[in-house]
Amino acid sequence: GATNSFPLTFNECYTLQSINGANLAYTVKDAQNQILLSGSATGAEDFDNFTTGDQVWVGVNEHIFSPVTVYPNPVSDKLYIEGKYDHLRVVDLLGKEVLYSTYTGLVDVSGLNDGMYLMEVIYDAKTYYQNIQIAH
Repeated sequence: GATNSFPLTFNECYTLQSINGANLAYTVKDAQNQILLSGSATGAEDFDNFTTGDQVWVGVNEHIFSPVTVYPNPVSDKLYIEGKYDHLRVVDLLGKEVLYSTYTGLVDVSGLNDGMYLMEVIYDAKTYYQNIQIAH
């Protein structure tokens, strides 16, 4: 059968649904071509919900205005952070923490692999999210 491929946005919720009642096999792969999810849908009522990343986002709208500005983005070695925060974490697309830092003006990301990451900035007991891209 035909294979449809489309990019998925990190930390979004998706519903995979079969429409025509055929026995449709599917796989969901990450950027490294690892299979994250597979199965088959046998009818219009069969579906699987899945999410990218392991964070459940609640009330994301209240956290859109981050207290910090980060640059450059994409970044190769030093990521500059302007603004106030208590600490930050950088997590990869599988939700694994790859970097943790308490308050500082810059973070060295030269040891991280190229790709998209999610930065969580914690300030005043609130969490703010920002995508960063690392490209060496």
